[in-house]
Amino acid sequence: MARASGTRRISSRAGADPDLTEAGEQQAIRAGRLLAGQRLLPYIAHTSQQRRAIRSSELALTACGRDWIPVRRSWRLNGRHYGALQGRDKEELRRDYGEEQILSWRRSYDAVPAPLAADASQAASRHYPSLRPEDEPRSESLRDVTARLLPYWHDAVVPDLRTGACVLVVSHGNTLRG
Repeated sequence: MARASGTRRISSRAGADPDLTEAGEQQAIRAGRLLAGQRLLPYIAHTSQQRRAIRSSELALTACGRDWIPVRRSWRLNGRHYGALQGRDKEELRRDYGEEQILSWRRSYDAVPAPLAADASQAASRHYPSLRPEDEPRSESLRDVTARLLPYWHDAVVPDLRTGACVLVVSHGNTLRG
């Protein structure tokens, strides 16, 4: 499994979908080269529906010569929704809430940051195509992310793993932790 990286914010801005930074692109290419070097050549890939994961998978698959394999995308692999914290700089949050609270939100299993305001634009709806707008996440704990992820894991990824083929999953740090 690979983690899409390359952003300095706690998560993307509400409605925004940032691409990889140059460092993130280099990490994805390096990951693909490492896969090839170890002869771990994926036969299928799964990614979130967010730009960082999609781009990471494209770069890694190209680097290992597997850019032709099927790629499945699911909103269930999307990164954690940090609610009202979305898009805010980590240093700004540390000043406003303190390191202990930030670590609790980021690492605790049950801690949920304040939700995105009800009147805030949820322009990321394209990342949640099977959900009604009122069911889209406005803030998530790691427990929530895990509950969102597991149906896809069991219904899509596990069957691919059971074939014995090499499967690449590209998602986001907290989603993979789940």
